[in-house]
Amino acid sequence: MDMQRVLIARDENLNDVIGYFMYKLLQDTVEHFTQRGTPNNSPSLDAEIQQYDRIMSTHVIDIPENPLDLSMSLWLSHFDRSAAWSRNLSEAGLFAVCDNFLNKHSSTSWGRSQFRDYFACLGIKCYLNDPNEPLQMGLEAILDKWEDSGPTYLAMFAAALIPGAFRKGFLDEWK
Repeated sequence: MDMQRVLIARDENLNDVIGYFMYKLLQDTVEHFTQRGTPNNSPSLDAEIQQYDRIMSTHVIDIPENPLDLSMSLWLSHFDRSAAWSRNLSEAGLFAVCDNFLNKHSSTSWGRSQFRDYFACLGIKCYLNDPNEPLQMGLEAILDKWEDSGPTYLAMFAAALIPGAFRKGFLDEWK
């Protein structure tokens, strides 16, 4: 790609959230290993994190309409539930999931593809993390439907069933 022309004319708001999250994740990883005695030769990403934080605090984040982006937004939101962007994105995202994923398509699935449904289940389960939540029980019914028809994306199916490694704090549970 020579970057001579814009490939996607519309700026997706999730790009800002993903950028913020990736910089924050990298910075937190460096700090984690520094605390464990690994020398830190990495430059700080605080300026980039603050820049994305300013962008997200001044721009309205639109709720994605497709199941993959919606699931990604819920997954990202679960890492920082106290942030305003996270609360707004997850509240609207959960409403959209209930309306579009379970209410309209509970018997046929939302994306009508295994991969989209698995990713949607993964994002929602990471955000909710409560097996007794009615929404999560509906997800189990969708996963059961795909299991009965023979899952083809086995790694995504497994992650949707048990999203542990994708959840915040998962590694802390194994200490």
